[in-house]
Formats: sequence, structure tokens, C-alpha cells
Amino acid sequence: YWVLTYAPNNYKFIVDRFSSAREMIEGMDNVHIGVTQTVQNARPPRFDYEQLEEGKIKITYKSDRGLIDLYIPLVKAVGKYFKEPVLVSKLSSSEIEVTFL
Repeated sequence: YWVLTYAPNNYKFIVDRFSSAREMIEGMDNVHIGVTQTVQNARPPRFDYEQLEEGKIKITYKSDRGLIDLYIPLVKAVGKYFKEPVLVSKLSSSEIEVTFL
């Protein structure tokens, strides 16, 4: 719901920055940096990205809330939004692997 309905309706100015699932997924850390600069007491998660091979990245999810299990379906929904299938595998409590098909 967040990715497919709420964000496009309420954060269109952010969603429209991106032209692909990969671009949006890899751009969310910068979006979250902006949120922390403009919203008092905001603590969105942060992300590190590592290119593994062509079409595959590892994302390190950094948050004291530990909501990686909520992040995984959000990543899948970004793929659905852009009509670009992605495979998401949880590697640990702070890392996922995303394959762009």
C-alpha cells in the first residue's frame, strides 16, 4: 500500500524523480537524508549499497528499529510499481540481496 498507493498519491514529487525500480531503490538513502534535514526528530532507515554482479546488489539496512522484514515487501512493491520484477533475499537481520530481472 505504501509504495503502490500512498507514496504516488502523497509523495508524487519524490516518486516522479525515479524512472526505474533500481533507481528508486538505490535512491532512497538520499531521500532519507533529505527527510532527516527537513523533518524534526525523523529517524528513517539508512542504506548502503554494494554491486555484487550485473543486475544484483546487496543492501545493508541500518536502523535501530530493526524493521528489515518490513523493508523487504517495500522493495518488492517498488518492482511492482515500475512493472520490473525483482527478487529479494534476506541475507541477515541487516542485509538483503536484490536481483533485478
